[in-house]
Amino acid sequence: MRHLIWARPARILMTAVLASLAVPGLTQDAFTPLPPTACASLRGLSIPALAIRLNTGGALVQTAVPVSASATDNANGDYCRVTGIVRPRNPGSPSMEFEVNLPLAWNRRVLQMGGGGYNGTLVTGLTGFTLQPATVDNPLKQGFVTLGTDGGHKSAAGFDGSFAMDDEALRNFGKESVKKGHDVAIEIIKKAYGRAPERFYFIGGSQGGHEALDAAARYPRDYDGVVAHYPAYNVTLLHLGSLNVGRALYEGGGAAWNWQRAWAPALLTAAVLAGGVYFFRPAPLPQPDAAAVSVDTTVPGWFEETYSVMQPDEPRAASAIRVLFEQPEERVTEKVTE
Repeated sequence: MRHLIWARPARILMTAVLASLAVPGLTQDAFTPLPPTACASLRGLSIPALAIRLNTGGALVQTAVPVSASATDNANGDYCRVTGIVRPRNPGSPSMEFEVNLPLAWNRRVLQMGGGGYNGTLVTGLTGFTLQPATVDNPLKQGFVTLGTDGGHKSAAGFDGSFAMDDEALRNFGKESVKKGHDVAIEIIKKAYGRAPERFYFIGGSQGGHEALDAAARYPRDYDGVVAHYPAYNVTLLHLGSLNVGRALYEGGGAAWNWQRAWAPALLTAAVLAGGVYFFRPAPLPQPDAAAVSVDTTVPGWFEETYSVMQPDEPRAASAIRVLFEQPEERVTEKVTE
């Protein structure tokens, strides 16, 4: 296996909150203007397959529309909204839809945004990034080129996995839509502004966090920074594991759930920590003999509250869940189907 020396290794930032994408201190000279005729010139642009470093049938810009800062519900200033498709290599497979937004004053940086669930709907790039603070302007408003895709297929909201019957659509979802979206955006940017970007970033959460890890691990030459929020790496086993946790909690008439203590479902959490399974809720507890749990509050994003272990019905459920996590993956699947 040949080892690669990465010229632009991606920096993986595993964070709970990204404070801001703003680039302080940029002067007017640090921005590249979008030429007046650039938006119209992109309509019908054909991007050859060779420009996309994965197998495709090329790409096509279908629309390129200037959007005024005064347009209804536009919080992003003046920009050009570009949409199109990446054609599949297999004529029977679905196309991948994309959107690239070009600000009138570009800070020479690009932000690609990840999807969610099983994808299937277009990520427009017109909103804030994942976990963006309310006091921060949207990236497009700040001068970033923003982009997103539909992950390489169309499907109903939620977890419609029927697309996975198509091999190319499944590859797009699993790893390739990230790269294809990146390469198409580069071609559009160079055509519009006459130059390549100085920095290219990726942010996503859940499935978008999975895509962020793909960006860093599979395509490190393409990205200068990656933020992967709560990445959903194996969604199928995640759901199977949640099903087993639920069964353990509700077994025996829901003894481990313990409604008699009037605990709201949102306060009940199963966590696998240091080889054990613990059930937490904010203190104080109704019973005075609850065992205290030591929690490292220096972990980013951890709420600095006192938590206590529930007793006495939970040990049985905790033991059942712990056994599931200790089993090989195939045993977990067998347990669910019993």
